[in-house]
Amino acid sequence: MPEIVALPLNLALMVSLIFSFIFLYRIVGAVFYSKIRSEIRKKPFVHFLMFCAMPAAFGLIFLIQPAPLKVHEERKAVLERVKIAGGWEAITKDCFVIANQWPNNETYYRFERTHSISLPPTIDALAPLEVFCNSDASVQPGGSTVPIVRIYFLLRSTDNHGPAYSLWIVCGETAKDYVPKTDPPNQWHSESIRKITDYVFEVINY
Repeated sequence: MPEIVALPLNLALMVSLIFSFIFLYRIVGAVFYSKIRSEIRKKPFVHFLMFCAMPAAFGLIFLIQPAPLKVHEERKAVLERVKIAGGWEAITKDCFVIANQWPNNETYYRFERTHSISLPPTIDALAPLEVFCNSDASVQPGGSTVPIVRIYFLLRSTDNHGPAYSLWIVCGETAKDYVPKTDPPNQWHSESIRKITDYVFEVINY
């Protein structure tokens, strides 16, 4: 977001939060003090404006920091594709096929005209941007050698800003409880990981 736009929005958010807290303070106080109740009755419009500051503050928060809303939208879109593809069990089964048949670090990229590899039907039904299979050991010293199929989606919003949504499927019969390693956070990005079901993890790159 351009600084010339972000600055007034942040100021508006600060003012909205201040009036929201004042309103909540006076509402709670009105329960115990008749003087505050009397002031609210005398100035209902002023207190109505304070009340309006609360939804305004929530709206500004999502406008300035829309990541939680975007994650919700991306998760919903992916879950709809998962349902069409046949569910998590079918997707996991085909990811095991990828782990067993694809060469290590082989990558499928949707916008390439030709591919030396093809996606199994359920994975193709997810309409991924990119799919590849590697292990934590291939990117992090001392990492596990368990194959992980990583499925990335082109679900960014029209402002072309993150977060980026992906699914990671651990493909090892004995690694049911293994949690893949994410990159350590830095000043440019951070990753969060959440287990959805056996072998399947949701990864958000902010």
